Amino acid sequence: MKKHISRKTHFTLIELLVVIAIIAILASMLLPALNRARATAKSIACKNNEKQLGLAFNMYINDNGTWPSGTNWGEDGVGSSDDQHWTSQMIRNDYLQPIYPNTLTTVKIQCPTNIIYTSVGETYRANSYAMIDEPSAWTGETGIANMNPSRIKNPSETVALVENGTQHMCLFSIPDYRYIPTGTSNKLAPIHSGMINGLYADGHVDSIKYSDLASGDPKDVWKKYFEVINR
Repeated sequence: MKKHISRKTHFTLIELLVVIAIIAILASMLLPALNRARATAKSIACKNNEKQLGLAFNMYINDNGTWPSGTNWGEDGVGSSDDQHWTSQMIRNDYLQPIYPNTLTTVKIQCPTNIIYTSVGETYRANSYAMIDEPSAWTGETGIANMNPSRIKNPSETVALVENGTQHMCLFSIPDYRYIPTGTSNKLAPIHSGMINGLYADGHVDSIKYSDLASGDPKDVWKKYFEVINR
């Protein structure tokens, strides 16, 4: 008569701990890759957003002959109403949609990595993207706002719109070199793994190394990336 040999059908505590440790190790190896993939996906979505904004700007230019105004400051440094921001011009004339009904200061298109309007509500002017402003009354630089496209020397090398990297609630535009990383009041930040996405005057979108914006004389950095006429 054969004897039946009993076999263990359950894990011991040591075996269970080994399995948990292996799972933890695998998770620690996979999570950084997943986070990088998620960050890359958000950057791609952001670029698509800027591409949509570029198409909307192109329609505005075809109808009006110039880029819209950047912010509430004119060439003489005198402030104007919210109705004269690029967001209000684009929303009021149906080139873009607002994130909140009956508002003109916050567009619906926002960067998935830097959605600043969720923390400030509809009573504030909050946008993920900022236009490079018209000629500065303080420093003399020229940006894309209010500019006739025929005056832009190198559209493929001139940045028209960048990300508002500091969650500065009322930021509509970057006025001059003082507001870039090497300036005195920086409004940009490396949102996408050390990169900032930018819409160029010719309509293409590309990533810019933050380190390139944060090194050298601010006037030289402005001239390389943002200057429209005096390149």
